[in-house]
Amino acid sequence: MQFTETITALAAQLNALLPFGHSVELNVRRYAHPQDICLAIHGIKSYAQAQEIFRVLGIQKRNKSVYSDDEPRSVLQGKLSELINVTVYCAGLPPSCRLETITERIPKTHIIENPTGEFVEIERTRVVCGNEQEAAV
Repeated sequence: MQFTETITALAAQLNALLPFGHSVELNVRRYAHPQDICLAIHGIKSYAQAQEIFRVLGIQKRNKSVYSDDEPRSVLQGKLSELINVTVYCAGLPPSCRLETITERIPKTHIIENPTGEFVEIERTRVVCGNEQEAAV
């Protein structure tokens, strides 16, 4: 019984410390050298809310990754301390990023034979941030 009560108490403390999103995940990585702790916060509704979480936790330096899934999303990562990593998963893109749809012409080929000289047009969605050149995601 004490094991269950301890886990329940730890979960309640974690929930109170990080009341953001729809779930919080705690991962104690014993295999890492040195061992570290990873906190993952899921279900944040916007990039601005994700940034606010980092401000509340006092994490100034963060890395961002953007994805053009069915619904665009971002992942922010930073360090709370030398041994504690924080990852926040949020909907939406940073203000400096946008989605662009492009049409590419790709040579049409037969699987076994030589290229036919014809083309197929494929629409792709890309995330473009700031002034950087387009990069497929």
